[in-house]
Amino acid sequence: AALLNALEDARIEKVLAVNPYLTTERMLSILKDRHETYWFPLYYTMMWWWYGIRSGYAAPYREIETIEAVACQTLLLTGSNEADDPAIVALKELSATELLTVKTLPDDKTALAYLVQAFVTED
Repeated sequence: AALLNALEDARIEKVLAVNPYLTTERMLSILKDRHETYWFPLYYTMMWWWYGIRSGYAAPYREIETIEAVACQTLLLTGSNEADDPAIVALKELSATELLTVKTLPDDKTALAYLVQAFVTED
């Protein structure tokens, strides 16, 4: 959501994205890997369906072809085995190198805290 909103709202200066879905296929793959099956919790599915009908704010189906370059300083943290994911590769190819930084998500929470703090406080 932050990546998409940064494209339209200049007030967003930085985005920290941790294992972002980027595409619908990536979202389904992450959920499948996490739960060892395709997992659609009824409550979330119902809420998504309801808000899609009532408000028009439900996320549309997204494909690699619809990925857009990042619009602001962005730190993307991803698992070590996801560096070659087609959606992440596409985002890296589209985005300016001075705006997008892709790093491996650290296992250690202290290292993660320092990484996030350094990103948020840098000018």
